[in-house]
Amino acid sequence: MQKNKTRNLTAKIVSLVVAILLWSYVMGVENPSEYRTVRNIKVNFLHLDTMERRGLELMNPTDTFVNVRISGKKMDLEKLSHDSISATVDLEGYSAGEVRIPINIRLNNAPEKLEVVSQSPSDIVVYIDRIITKEMDVKIVTNGNPEENFILGDLESATPKVSVKGPSSAINQVKRMEAYVDINGRTQAFTVSVPVYAVDDLGQEIPGVDFTPSTVDVTVPIYRTAIIPIELVMEGKLPTNYEITNMEITPPTVALKLIQEGEIPPKITTEPINVEKLINRKEKKLNLIIPDGFATVDNKKEYYLHFDIHEYVQKSVIINRRQIMYYNIPEGLRVDEDNLPDSYEIILRGYKPSLENIQAGNLRFDVNLVDAIEGRNAVHLNVKSSEFPELSIPEASTIEIVMVPIEKEESMEQEE
Repeated sequence: MQKNKTRNLTAKIVSLVVAILLWSYVMGVENPSEYRTVRNIKVNFLHLDTMERRGLELMNPTDTFVNVRISGKKMDLEKLSHDSISATVDLEGYSAGEVRIPINIRLNNAPEKLEVVSQSPSDIVVYIDRIITKEMDVKIVTNGNPEENFILGDLESATPKVSVKGPSSAINQVKRMEAYVDINGRTQAFTVSVPVYAVDDLGQEIPGVDFTPSTVDVTVPIYRTAIIPIELVMEGKLPTNYEITNMEITPPTVALKLIQEGEIPPKITTEPINVEKLINRKEKKLNLIIPDGFATVDNKKEYYLHFDIHEYVQKSVIINRRQIMYYNIPEGLRVDEDNLPDSYEIILRGYKPSLENIQAGNLRFDVNLVDAIEGRNAVHLNVKSSEFPELSIPEASTIEIVMVPIEKEESMEQEE
């Protein structure tokens, strides 16, 4: 019996060993060790809230992925999923700038015998920026034009400034804050709430920027306009030997806008100008009298009176009798040229610069003999000059000529 017990125990031990060997063999064949690569595991960034409290912001990359190679038994690897693997980058303690940070891989709820063999990439370069805040003016930009004969006034914003917040790299690109208002076809004032945009030099919107408030209320005045002629008001008198000529108002009209509805005046007058104070000048700035309820469209525009003021003087000159022409000679009479002097001394009246430079021998004169009679006649000369049209001869200045009858022979010769 003892021998049978010993023989049975030995058989049992042998059977167990064989069973273990068989199980190991089967497991080695059916569930072998192998590798598996899990791709596109999203990387999570840790402590973003801590960075924000420190006035920092992760600029890039915002989305990154990693591939993980894992070794283990086939059956264990088959149980693996994306949720079983976590990839993280810890941003704690980093400051603004470009830094390289390792990517940490962790297996969650996975068999203990699984092992991370490698990962790609193993680290990542991130750019961290400082968050800054600045106050900026809001520029109101209009689109379109009011109806004809209407004009846009000065825009008013209830919130002319906004607080702009964001990464320094984005804020530095912001050249201005703009709000856009459509005025096309408008004929009266209105108020509108419009969004604000952060833009660069080219007017392109800058992303990643926050601002407060995000909208502004804009009051848009629209005025009716009118083009009105300017009337010159003068006072005083020039001395008797002066004359003002070539007066011209530049520009001759003024564009007005109606601040309040009312009747449009037919003209706009200037403040009185003292004529005596214009001597030795060529122009005078004008001040317009604008009625209540009106304003100039362009308050920077200036208006001027351009003019010439001449001093009249008299000058005695000697002229040749051949410079004189006669017309309207009475029938039956002629000028007795044999009794005319070779030259005459006459008085010329004209502008001082003209008389100082005039050549008397180049002038031409004529005499109207319509009222001449036989015998001696005191007649008045008229001076003809295209170069100096202002020249004249005083009425009291005359010359003497003799009118004689035309003899019959002369009359017949003239008829022939």
